[in-house]
Amino acid sequence: MKLKHLLHPIRSARRIEELEDRVRELEITLRADHQWLAHDPIARALTKRYLCMTIDSWASYAPEAIDQLRDRLRLNPYRQTESIPEGMALVPREITAETGHKVGMIGDFFEHIDESCPECEGAGCDDAQICDLCKGRGRLERPVAVSWTTIKAIHRRVVEIAEGGR
Repeated sequence: MKLKHLLHPIRSARRIEELEDRVRELEITLRADHQWLAHDPIARALTKRYLCMTIDSWASYAPEAIDQLRDRLRLNPYRQTESIPEGMALVPREITAETGHKVGMIGDFFEHIDESCPECEGAGCDDAQICDLCKGRGRLERPVAVSWTTIKAIHRRVVEIAEGGR
Protein backbone atom coordinates (compact mmCIF):
# COMPACT_ATOMS: atom_id res chain seq x y z
CA MET A 1 0.00 0.00 0.00
CA LYS A 2 2.79 2.39 0.93
CA LEU A 3 4.64 1.46 -2.26
CA LYS A 4 1.66 2.41 -4.45
CA HIS A 5 1.41 5.74 -2.69
CA LEU A 6 5.11 6.41 -3.32
CA LEU A 7 4.82 5.45 -6.98
CA HIS A 8 2.12 8.05 -7.67
CA PRO A 9 2.80 10.99 -5.33
CA ILE A 10 1.64 13.61 -7.83
CA ARG A 11 -1.63 11.79 -8.52
CA SER A 12 -2.18 11.31 -4.77
CA ALA A 13 -1.48 14.99 -4.06
CA ARG A 14 -3.95 16.04 -6.78
CA ARG A 15 -6.55 13.67 -5.40
CA ILE A 16 -6.10 15.10 -1.88
CA GLU A 17 -6.41 18.65 -3.27
CA GLU A 18 -9.56 17.67 -5.18
CA LEU A 19 -11.05 16.16 -2.04
CA GLU A 20 -10.20 19.25 0.02
CA ASP A 21 -11.80 21.48 -2.63
CA ARG A 22 -14.88 19.29 -2.64
CA VAL A 23 -15.13 19.41 1.16
CA ARG A 24 -14.89 23.21 1.03
CA GLU A 25 -17.61 23.38 -1.65
CA LEU A 26 -19.91 21.00 0.18
CA GLU A 27 -20.04 22.59 3.61
CA ILE A 28 -23.32 21.24 4.87
CA THR A 29 -25.10 22.22 8.03
CA LEU A 30 -27.29 19.51 9.55
CA ARG A 31 -30.13 20.39 11.89
CA ALA A 32 -33.44 18.65 12.54
CA ASP A 33 -32.93 16.33 9.55
CA HIS A 34 -32.84 19.29 7.15
CA GLN A 35 -29.80 19.87 5.00
CA TRP A 36 -28.92 23.05 3.24
CA LEU A 37 -25.80 24.17 1.46
CA ALA A 38 -23.72 26.75 3.30
CA HIS A 39 -21.89 28.17 0.27
CA ASP A 40 -24.52 30.92 -0.13
CA PRO A 41 -23.60 34.19 1.71
CA ILE A 42 -26.98 34.41 3.45
CA ALA A 43 -26.72 30.78 4.51
CA ARG A 44 -23.20 31.40 5.86
CA ALA A 45 -24.47 34.37 7.86
CA LEU A 46 -27.29 32.26 9.27
CA THR A 47 -24.84 29.47 10.11
CA LYS A 48 -22.53 31.94 11.89
CA ARG A 49 -25.51 33.39 13.80
CA TYR A 50 -26.71 29.88 14.68
CA LEU A 51 -23.27 28.96 16.04
CA CYS A 52 -23.11 32.18 18.08
CA MET A 53 -26.53 31.44 19.54
CA THR A 54 -25.51 27.95 20.58
CA ILE A 55 -22.20 29.16 22.02
CA ASP A 56 -23.81 32.08 23.92
CA SER A 57 -26.38 29.99 25.69
CA TRP A 58 -28.56 27.02 24.97
CA ALA A 59 -31.47 28.84 26.59
CA SER A 60 -31.47 31.56 23.91
CA TYR A 61 -31.53 28.99 21.13
CA ALA A 62 -34.81 29.19 19.19
CA PRO A 63 -34.92 26.51 16.45
CA GLU A 64 -38.42 27.45 15.23
CA ALA A 65 -37.35 31.01 14.45
CA ILE A 66 -34.30 29.79 12.53
CA ASP A 67 -36.42 27.30 10.58
CA GLN A 68 -38.93 30.01 9.71
CA LEU A 69 -36.16 32.34 8.55
CA ARG A 70 -34.58 29.58 6.47
CA ASP A 71 -37.97 28.78 4.93
CA ARG A 72 -38.65 32.43 4.15
CA LEU A 73 -35.25 32.74 2.44
CA ARG A 74 -35.84 29.35 0.75
CA LEU A 75 -32.68 27.87 2.28
CA ASN A 76 -34.32 24.58 3.24
CA PRO A 77 -34.48 22.83 -0.14
CA TYR A 78 -35.53 19.54 1.46
CA ARG A 79 -38.60 20.97 3.17
CA GLN A 80 -41.77 21.35 1.16
CA THR A 81 -42.87 24.94 1.81
CA GLU A 82 -46.09 25.03 -0.16
CA SER A 83 -48.44 22.11 0.28
CA ILE A 84 -50.65 20.90 -2.54
CA PRO A 85 -54.30 20.43 -1.52
CA GLU A 86 -55.74 16.91 -1.66
CA GLY A 87 -57.07 16.08 -5.12
CA MET A 88 -54.87 18.68 -6.84
CA ALA A 89 -51.65 18.24 -8.82
CA LEU A 90 -48.91 20.42 -10.23
CA VAL A 91 -48.91 20.24 -14.01
CA PRO A 92 -46.84 22.06 -16.62
CA ARG A 93 -48.50 24.91 -18.53
CA GLU A 94 -47.37 23.46 -21.84
CA ILE A 95 -46.92 19.81 -22.74
CA THR A 96 -44.33 19.09 -25.40
CA ALA A 97 -42.83 16.14 -27.22
CA GLU A 98 -39.35 17.24 -26.09
CA THR A 99 -40.16 16.71 -22.42
CA GLY A 100 -41.53 13.21 -23.00
CA HIS A 101 -45.20 14.05 -22.58
CA LYS A 102 -46.05 12.93 -26.12
CA VAL A 103 -44.66 9.44 -25.59
CA GLY A 104 -46.66 9.12 -22.38
CA MET A 105 -49.98 10.21 -23.91
CA ILE A 106 -50.12 9.07 -27.53
CA GLY A 107 -52.31 6.00 -27.83
CA ASP A 108 -54.04 6.60 -24.49
CA PHE A 109 -56.97 8.65 -25.82
CA PHE A 110 -59.50 7.46 -28.40
CA GLU A 111 -62.72 8.73 -29.93
CA HIS A 112 -65.27 6.13 -30.96
CA ILE A 113 -66.69 6.93 -34.39
CA ASP A 114 -70.04 5.37 -35.29
CA GLU A 115 -70.35 4.76 -39.06
CA SER A 116 -72.31 2.65 -41.53
CA CYS A 117 -71.08 -0.86 -42.16
CA PRO A 118 -69.21 -0.96 -45.51
CA GLU A 119 -70.17 -4.61 -46.16
CA CYS A 120 -73.96 -4.38 -45.81
CA GLU A 121 -74.05 -0.58 -46.44
CA GLY A 122 -75.97 0.05 -43.23
CA ALA A 123 -78.87 -2.24 -44.15
CA GLY A 124 -78.20 -4.35 -41.10
CA CYS A 125 -79.90 -7.68 -40.62
CA ASP A 126 -81.59 -9.36 -43.60
CA ASP A 127 -83.80 -12.34 -43.11
CA ALA A 128 -81.61 -14.36 -45.46
CA GLN A 129 -78.18 -13.62 -43.96
CA ILE A 130 -76.52 -11.68 -41.16
CA CYS A 131 -73.56 -9.43 -41.97
CA ASP A 132 -70.34 -10.86 -40.47
CA LEU A 133 -68.72 -7.47 -39.97
CA CYS A 134 -71.45 -5.62 -38.04
CA LYS A 135 -73.31 -8.70 -36.73
CA GLY A 136 -76.56 -7.44 -38.25
CA ARG A 137 -76.63 -3.99 -36.61
CA GLY A 138 -75.78 -2.01 -39.76
CA ARG A 139 -73.40 0.28 -37.82
CA LEU A 140 -69.76 -0.08 -36.78
CA GLU A 141 -68.01 1.60 -33.88
CA ARG A 142 -64.41 2.34 -34.81
CA PRO A 143 -61.83 3.73 -32.33
CA VAL A 144 -59.74 6.63 -33.67
CA ALA A 145 -56.70 7.92 -31.74
CA VAL A 146 -56.95 11.56 -30.62
CA SER A 147 -54.27 13.66 -32.33
CA TRP A 148 -51.35 15.18 -30.39
CA THR A 149 -52.50 18.66 -31.45
CA THR A 150 -55.93 18.04 -29.91
CA ILE A 151 -54.39 16.66 -26.70
CA LYS A 152 -52.20 19.80 -26.35
CA ALA A 153 -55.19 22.09 -27.01
CA ILE A 154 -57.29 20.31 -24.37
CA HIS A 155 -54.44 20.50 -21.83
CA ARG A 156 -53.87 24.21 -22.58
CA ARG A 157 -57.59 24.92 -22.04
CA VAL A 158 -57.66 22.95 -18.76
CA VAL A 159 -54.69 24.99 -17.48
CA GLU A 160 -56.41 28.26 -18.50
CA ILE A 161 -59.59 27.30 -16.65
CA ALA A 162 -57.64 26.14 -13.58
CA GLU A 163 -55.76 29.46 -13.44
CA GLY A 164 -59.05 31.36 -13.46
CA GLY A 165 -59.25 32.32 -17.15
CA ARG A 166 -62.53 32.00 -18.99
